[in-house]
Amino acid sequence: MQQNKTLIPWLRAARDFFLPFLPSWFVCKIVRRYDFAFIAHPLVLEDLSRQYPNLNGIKSNVLKMISRYLWPVLGSEITGAYDKSGKEITGIVLFCPMSTRLLILRRSNARRKILRIVKIAEKLQVKIIGLGAYIPIVMHDGKLLAKHTSLDVTTGTSFSAVIACTNALRLAEKCQLIPEKVTVAIIGAGGSVGTICTRLMMDHFNKFILIDKRHESLGSFLKSDYLKDVSGKIMCLSNRIKDVRNADVVIVTTNTPGIILRSEHLSPGTIIVDAAQPRNVSAKVPIARKDVLVAESGVAVVPGLDTHFEFDLRTSNEVYSCLAEVLILLKFGMTGKQVGKFSLEYINFLRQNASAIGFDIPNFRNGCGVISEADCDRVKSIIVHRQKLGLEQFLLQTKAIEPAIPGIRFVKLPL
Repeated sequence: MQQNKTLIPWLRAARDFFLPFLPSWFVCKIVRRYDFAFIAHPLVLEDLSRQYPNLNGIKSNVLKMISRYLWPVLGSEITGAYDKSGKEITGIVLFCPMSTRLLILRRSNARRKILRIVKIAEKLQVKIIGLGAYIPIVMHDGKLLAKHTSLDVTTGTSFSAVIACTNALRLAEKCQLIPEKVTVAIIGAGGSVGTICTRLMMDHFNKFILIDKRHESLGSFLKSDYLKDVSGKIMCLSNRIKDVRNADVVIVTTNTPGIILRSEHLSPGTIIVDAAQPRNVSAKVPIARKDVLVAESGVAVVPGLDTHFEFDLRTSNEVYSCLAEVLILLKFGMTGKQVGKFSLEYINFLRQNASAIGFDIPNFRNGCGVISEADCDRVKSIIVHRQKLGLEQFLLQTKAIEPAIPGIRFVKLPL
């Protein structure tokens, strides 16, 4: 029985090799027709064992070879979502077998595999394709993929930003941050998720540190339509991670596949939301720094949903926010290619309708597990003390880090 369990995925993989070359009616007959497809990939090589259990414990060089040469395959069905008429919306996970690192190192190969996945999605007669994790980045915010298909496409970027901001705002409220005294830092502020997060947080706070290694991206953001109705906000533009020491709330949104934010960058009483995938905040931070709160983002709760797959999430009705965006669009019958930059109207559409149909964020969590009330209370007491004294005096008193960071210069919008 166990042998059959490990053999079946490989037999299906052999079948899936031929899907792009078969007529659509035949593919739908041997598989079935779906409403949507969601393209996923393993974040690290070891995640291949989620699809192929007998790869568990295999040496990394063998996994690398399999990841590089294996063709795209069908994954699990997604059930339990419904449209406005009450009809069930069914989906299928399509796996690109390349890890994040291989997607970056071998982009041409990755793009060929992703376009092959699109062919499979077309054969399955889906209405829309959702892009997960690092796929949008490899495909130029989805624009490269959108050129090669008549199907609707969404990167999930907008709802990922909405979820990140919801996490940050609820934690700020829970820890009694006073909006007038808050400085928000956005790491990766010039990117697709970072720009949306910055604009959404401007509805609640006035002072910002926008951090991005590409100054031209920040410059483009400052000239964008996102800021046409915003004035009076105070901000600092930076390319230095250490400038987050001056922030009360930090949202990390980069597409860097590795750790960039560490314990030494943070002052006591800081709230951090890691919205990057893979994670950008060191796993050591919530262990070593009990004076800060680190919450991982990018996950939504969809009532009744079942992904029928171990996505390393806590319950079967938890999904990545990029997949949740697909379900919102299908629920309301919205069509089109949601790639590249996004309008505020579209972002607000997602935010308002997600709440209306019961989509929410799960309990705050990080690599150590669910964030408890005791964790929040401990950091809240530090925050209250910090806001009372002011950041510079607080740092001097606690002798935590240097009281001032040279080079910080805030300017007021409009520039």
